[in-house]
Amino acid sequence: MFKRNSKTVGLISVLLAGAVFMSACSVDMNGIGDAFRNLGENLNEAVNESSVVTEETTVSDEAIIVETDIIEAEVVEEAEPTSTPVPEVTSTPVPTATPAPQRVDFSELSSDLIYGTISVETEEFIETSHAEDDDELVLASFSGERVLLSSVDDIAVVTAVNMMLDGFYMEAEGLYNRAVNETAASYTLTADEIPSPVNVTIHYETFFNGRLLGVIMSYEVEQENVVSDSVEEYVMYDLYTGQYIVPELLFADVDGLYLDICGDIAHESEDTRDKASDYRVIWIAASEEDDDDIPAIALVLHAGEIEVYEIELADYEQYISRNGRILLGFNRFLASENAEEEIEDEVVDEVEVDEEED
Repeated sequence: MFKRNSKTVGLISVLLAGAVFMSACSVDMNGIGDAFRNLGENLNEAVNESSVVTEETTVSDEAIIVETDIIEAEVVEEAEPTSTPVPEVTSTPVPTATPAPQRVDFSELSSDLIYGTISVETEEFIETSHAEDDDELVLASFSGERVLLSSVDDIAVVTAVNMMLDGFYMEAEGLYNRAVNETAASYTLTADEIPSPVNVTIHYETFFNGRLLGVIMSYEVEQENVVSDSVEEYVMYDLYTGQYIVPELLFADVDGLYLDICGDIAHESEDTRDKASDYRVIWIAASEEDDDDIPAIALVLHAGEIEVYEIELADYEQYISRNGRILLGFNRFLASENAEEEIEDEVVDEVEVDEEED
């Protein structure tokens, strides 16, 4: 209570003091009243303008917020990501067991002979070229043998081998045609001089064991007893497959085989001074079909000359490879040899039984 009375008294004192002060001063109260009134109006206008600005600001802010929301909505709609496809679950493949390799049986190949279905024929021929104005004047000649394989059935292998053998013949024929043209031109230019004829010769020698065909091919060009060109080749074909056969397919140790053959030839030579190093094996071919043996021919170089020797490959069994046993007929030879031994054993058994009965 004391505090409230003190405040009231203070307020009344202030009012009285103000009234005394105002009465004491010669002040134009009407001017002061107008001033206070103008001040009030100004304050009211200021307050109203502030509220209008605030409302406009609020409206504009709301518009900005709305526009921002619309833009954000549009952006969101445009940037809406597509749904990621869910990968399908694939089953893990189960590895299958690797099949065990099967062993290939080559035992039946020993009976794959084509000796009865393929024939090797050799045809002799001679062809000559004469001067245009003199039929008795021979300018060039082409002679020798030509090999032709024929079969009961139409075997493609036979056709292929014929083409390869015929290629050698066509090579020699080309030399003959060139010789004809050269001698004819020489005779035309120098009719007074009769040119020496050019002789082209070709030779084939074949060896066939029922499957392997070995061929020695050679040709030479000779004029006035002078050989200007000569070629000699040795080939071997498997007529069952058409494969070109090299010694490494027939023998496990070619060098060892050749060395042994040369040693045997030197040992049997009449010249006691001969030794294995004096001979060199060039080529070996099975010569014929024979179940009782494996005959072959060997071309051996000795003292600058090629010599032909007949050998028995059964004596060199340790050098024959697995393929060689099939292609050379070694399995047939062993089968025949075993059959003969069985027959001999049966005969011996019968003789022993007869002796015991007696």
